[in-house]
Amino acid sequence: MKRRYLKLALIVVMTVVLALTGYLYVDRRISSRHLLSLEEALWTCDIAMQNFYAPTSSQSASVLAGLAATGLDVETKRYRYELCLRILGPDAPADAAALWGPFDPKNPVPFIASQR
Repeated sequence: MKRRYLKLALIVVMTVVLALTGYLYVDRRISSRHLLSLEEALWTCDIAMQNFYAPTSSQSASVLAGLAATGLDVETKRYRYELCLRILGPDAPADAAALWGPFDPKNPVPFIASQR
C-alpha cells in the first residue's frame, strides 16, 4: 500500500517538474524574441509630465546619447517592456530622476500618479 502511494507521489512530482520545465522553456523562447533594446524601450517625459516623447524622438535620442557616453549599452536587447524616464532640469538633485517600468505610453496616468 505504501509503495502505491510512493509511486503516485513520484508520478505527481515528475509531472509538475516536467510541466514547469516546459513552461519556463517556452516562456524564455517566446520572450527572448520580444526583448527591446534601451533605444527601442526608452520613452521620456518632461519635468511637468505633460509631454511624453517616443523612443525615436530627439528628446529620447539625447538622453540615450548621454547614457551611451557613460558606457551604458543601449543597443543590446534585454528589456521586456517599455520604460519611461522623467527629464528633470539641470539644477535638479541627482536622486530626483524617475524611471518607470513597465510603462504604458497609451496610459501614463500610473506614472504621473507615482511621481506626486
